[in-house]
Amino acid sequence: MPKMESIPAISVSGLSKSFGSLKALSEVSFSVPRGEVFAYLGPNGAGKTTTIRILAGLLHRDAGEVSICGADVAQEPVFEKERIGVVPDESNLYPELTCRRNL
Repeated sequence: MPKMESIPAISVSGLSKSFGSLKALSEVSFSVPRGEVFAYLGPNGAGKTTTIRILAGLLHRDAGEVSICGADVAQEPVFEKERIGVVPDESNLYPELTCRRNL
C-alpha cells in the first residue's frame, strides 16, 4: 500500500461530462500533490464549475477517474465530502452528513 504522502490530494484523469449535445469537459486531467496550493483558472465556459461540482460530489461524471486523497468520489462520497471544502454561490448542505460534518 502506498504511503499517504505519495497519494495526491486531488487526482483527475480523463474526466468528461456532457449536458445533452454540449460537451462541458473533454478528457481533463490534472493532479494536485498534498500540501500544494492549487488555482483552477480559465475563461467563462471552460468547465471550471462542472469540474468542481464533480469533485464535490454534486454532479456525476460521464467518464474518467476522480479521486480525493486516493478515494474515488463516486465510490466513497462521504469520505470525499469530509475532506473537501467548497464555498458555492448558493447554500448546499449534504443531507447524509451531520451538521458537524457539514461544517
